[in-house]
Amino acid sequence: MTGIARLNDIGIGVCPGHPVPVPFTAVIIQGCTMTISEGMPVSNSNSILMCTCGHTAIPTMFSSNVIAEGGGVHRLGDLGVNNAGGTYVISLAGATVIAGG
Repeated sequence: MTGIARLNDIGIGVCPGHPVPVPFTAVIIQGCTMTISEGMPVSNSNSILMCTCGHTAIPTMFSSNVIAEGGGVHRLGDLGVNNAGGTYVISLAGATVIAGG
């Protein structure tokens, strides 16, 4: 079980959508409106992230049995993809609320 990702938590990855692949940081900019963890909105499978390479991203890996507002919660170590095919891994998330599955 790992920490739940929340608004403003980050992932890191590499974006192939440029002449030379570019490392990027993805920041969760949209999460749940009514589910809060450690004072911040929870990120779920419907969240949107903004990447420093200029693309947006969505979660592709999330909990299958911990659901927040209709979507599985996004957790530390989960993966996602940006709209240029770059992948990221959540590397900063809440530490006191954890989710499995």
